[in-house]
Amino acid sequence: MDKNAENRYRLFTLEYRPPYRPKKFPLEDELRKLEFSIDHSHDAATVLVNMIFYIIITVIQIAAELTNVMLLSPDLRAAEKDLKELIADYHFLQEQDIHTVSDLQVNIEQSRSELLTLERERSDISNRIRRPKSSEDESQNKESRKAISKQMKPVREKLRRAEKILEKSPHLYELLKQEHELERKARARYLDKGLL
Repeated sequence: MDKNAENRYRLFTLEYRPPYRPKKFPLEDELRKLEFSIDHSHDAATVLVNMIFYIIITVIQIAAELTNVMLLSPDLRAAEKDLKELIADYHFLQEQDIHTVSDLQVNIEQSRSELLTLERERSDISNRIRRPKSSEDESQNKESRKAISKQMKPVREKLRRAEKILEKSPHLYELLKQEHELERKARARYLDKGLL
């Protein structure tokens, strides 16, 4: 008994095994959350559209923060370097209240028509500057042309960003589909091994 009392800690000492942590599949988890929000929303169309950017941003951030998570798609890993730009695009969509591709196309058309109107105005003022009636008139026209040019700058930037998002979104959707397919295959292999 005395000998066992001395060695009692040795009897209960086991080698350390870290707690079981199942392999994480971030896209699968985010898609599950998105599916829940779509099922429980009143207007599914507004939830679906700008979510491409949201999901990609979230998945990249999850992969960056967690050490045991890696993006399986090499193309999506390459898109990781454009995270700041993706976030800026997502904020642009939120600020402009753009949810669908048709909303984006309407926004582009509005920006083009607004830009065309401002360019016509500036052209008319430039023509008046060429044939001034007086030096005061010329300086006033130059100031108004500068003001119109300042108005055109944010409209041009808005148009460029909207066109870039329209061009980029199908590619991002393909990246998401590719990553989801790779995660499903990895999850199936993981389930077959009996680890999940």
